[in-house]
Amino acid sequence: MSAFLHLFDHLDQIEAMAGEWMAFSKRCRLAAPFCGPLAWIAWFRAHPGLQPAVYEWREAGELRALVPLYRRGHRLEMAASPHLDYQDVAATDTDTAVSALLAIATREGGSSSLVFPKVAAGSRLEGALEDPRIAAGTHHEARYWSFCTVANLTSSSDRDFFQAIPARQRKDYRNATRRIAEAFPGHVVEHHGPGQFPAELIDEIAILHRANQYRKKGESVFADPAYLRFLKEQAGSPVPLCLSLIRESTGGPLMAFHLGYFSGGTFYYYVTSYGAGYGHLSPGRWLLVDALRHWHAHSGGGALRLDLLCGEEDYKSRWSTEGYEVSRVVLIPKRLLNLPRILAYSAVYGLKNAKNRHLLGRHSGGRPDGGRTPRPEPGDVVLPG
Repeated sequence: MSAFLHLFDHLDQIEAMAGEWMAFSKRCRLAAPFCGPLAWIAWFRAHPGLQPAVYEWREAGELRALVPLYRRGHRLEMAASPHLDYQDVAATDTDTAVSALLAIATREGGSSSLVFPKVAAGSRLEGALEDPRIAAGTHHEARYWSFCTVANLTSSSDRDFFQAIPARQRKDYRNATRRIAEAFPGHVVEHHGPGQFPAELIDEIAILHRANQYRKKGESVFADPAYLRFLKEQAGSPVPLCLSLIRESTGGPLMAFHLGYFSGGTFYYYVTSYGAGYGHLSPGRWLLVDALRHWHAHSGGGALRLDLLCGEEDYKSRWSTEGYEVSRVVLIPKRLLNLPRILAYSAVYGLKNAKNRHLLGRHSGGRPDGGRTPRPEPGDVVLPG
């Protein structure tokens, strides 16, 4: 069977293939809706200064695997990984994904490392990277990156959604409902999506996020103009991006927002913020429950899966202690000239893995105490009974 690898390294080439790639990715059951071409092509458009390196693997002329990468010096890194919680490869099966990755390593001439910053457990990409053939052809280094908490919510026969969520969340929701109504009797809630909602709303939530980032470490992700372009393009496309807002009144000031993805009965909790002046009302916690209620009804009731994505904030464990790990993986071709790089990665990743095992309690859901003593999210308080 003839097989070949094809590199697409110009945006116009990539855009011309978008239709076929989207149809192929839908058949491949990617790990999450944000792993598809619509998301990472939007990311390439938002970063015109980057050098794309999207590889196709075809057998007998048929598309069998698609690996979206971009070039950073002597590294090929997974596309959109800086702005998404993880990525995946679209492939008909794991063997094909392995063949594609090995072909890419060979095509790159042995001098380029393949970097996968965020690999979700259970994804096609993880299965391929753990295949013994990958270890035979490349030096493989992996380390823990983060933990994604998951809650599986199943409504009762009468589709009473609130009976499906944890008792603590019901209590907080009731208390917040009362306090928000007392403080702002004219408050309104908006749920937009999946996809096809006004891009101007992204500008509005960016202002709120930037103004309240002081409560957390680092700069707001919305300080990056390319990130706004990335989100705006998704908002106006079929990408299942969803936005929930709560305002003081119709057209009034924004109190809190939740940005996520909803597809296949799963809500992916992505970016959120709330105004510091509303912290005593817990609008962020209230809006998450209301967004889940909305998307549960949107999907016709029954089972709903909440994926809280990367991050080990204690408030996430109030939903569930179940979940999966996300790892960082680097493949370095086994070549004599790469020996110094291999030794350096081995030393650094060995130290980081030891630190993670000691400090993060990986085998107890990323928490040293196994999630037994959850603490409130800083700022957005847990309301008393």
